[in-house]
Amino acid sequence: MSALRRWLGFAPPSDTSEDAVVRRRVVTLAWPVVIEGLLQTAIGVVDTFFVAKVSEEALAGVGTALQLVFIMIVVMSAVSIGASVLVAQAVGAGENDRARGLAKQSLTLGALVTIPMSVLGVAFARPAIDLFGVEPAVAEIGASYWRITSLLAFGMTGMYVASAVLRGAGNTKISMQSAILANIINAVAAWLLIFGNLGFPELGADGSAWAAASGRIAAFGVMLVVLFRPATIISVRGWFGWRPRLATVRRVLRIGAPAATEELAFSLSLAVLTVLVAMLGTQALAAQRIAFNALSLAFLPGFGVALAASALVGQSVGARDPRFGRLATNAAGQYATVWMSLIGVIYFLAATPIMRAFSDDPAVIATGAAALRALAVSQPIWAITMVWAGALRGTGNATFPLVVNAIWSWSVIPICWVMITLLDYGLGGVWLVYAITGIAPVIVFRARINRDRHLGAAAADLATRSPAANPGPAD
Repeated sequence: MSALRRWLGFAPPSDTSEDAVVRRRVVTLAWPVVIEGLLQTAIGVVDTFFVAKVSEEALAGVGTALQLVFIMIVVMSAVSIGASVLVAQAVGAGENDRARGLAKQSLTLGALVTIPMSVLGVAFARPAIDLFGVEPAVAEIGASYWRITSLLAFGMTGMYVASAVLRGAGNTKISMQSAILANIINAVAAWLLIFGNLGFPELGADGSAWAAASGRIAAFGVMLVVLFRPATIISVRGWFGWRPRLATVRRVLRIGAPAATEELAFSLSLAVLTVLVAMLGTQALAAQRIAFNALSLAFLPGFGVALAASALVGQSVGARDPRFGRLATNAAGQYATVWMSLIGVIYFLAATPIMRAFSDDPAVIATGAAALRALAVSQPIWAITMVWAGALRGTGNATFPLVVNAIWSWSVIPICWVMITLLDYGLGGVWLVYAITGIAPVIVFRARINRDRHLGAAAADLATRSPAANPGPAD
């Protein structure tokens, strides 16, 4: 058991070999990110649990609006992903002044991106929801939820960008602690505002939107306090460096824009998939909402480890140490595959009890259970593609993951349409498509990793390590 704990990185290595040290570094960076992601997802899970008690229409409406929230997060990632990689490379190179400048520029850019998103979200909430083809009662609930979320989007944007900056510097614990605060505030506010407890107004699904936004704003505030501390390596204290610089913006977006486009392509494909699922009825749409929560939870280990891989590979690029980046990529891929496969086993065996926790409707339970079992089968594929894409982004190459994952996410749509409209398959058959088609991206990513000048085996074998070329957390 102790040997397994050491291999997983949860115990200090029994030796000082490079592989053991790298594994420990991957886990040290990854586990707070995983917990943070779990806590971020928990906001949606808690709200879904409460909203499900209101009505099926409320559950379906919030679920539909959250498709637009995913798109908003994708836009934010254009800044956050680019910021994380560039800060990591600057820290790896020992250029802390440059890292501080990048942090300020990223926060400024995030603020500028938020303004049009908020305005458009509030102004066109109902037309955007109507694009999903849902019933009028569901559309009204979804549009109201989306207006509130858009109005308070600065909290979400700030939280994502600040977390990315801290992660690039090797500090992931502050973001995790901030997410704990966000969950506490969200859970209490949701209980008060959704049901009107303790004399508060009964807002229904709208209460869920206000509660989630309040928690995220508080989390952003905590991270800002940390970033303004003068002792912090990436401190943003001082007036100098906040004005947008075109050259820096271009560098951030050169990495972030392809990564954001990749996520946008995936989110839009899921939105189109929701339109197809809506053809199956409101019960299937409600089951889809719960399945999305399950998908978000299942993604957490892979997502966290992928972000850790991006940061460590970025630091290795800055330190000109490809061997470290190669070892970090391999260790991250192994961890993500093991952890997400375990989640898949749990989903497969406990699909029905999980659905019963969110719904009393037998049709929703049966439909959602089939979807969860299909999701379980695809977990190893999602794990390895997420980590390898993250490693390539750490080198500054975000275009290749965009092309591969965009092709994959959209190629499943016509197949799903055929399965729903012509073959009469349910939600389970739809999600099984991802497991079947996901083998090709795994093969393509592996080939690209082996040829990469920062991650390939040849580059790593030729690298000469020195005491100075040992990337590590800066905070």
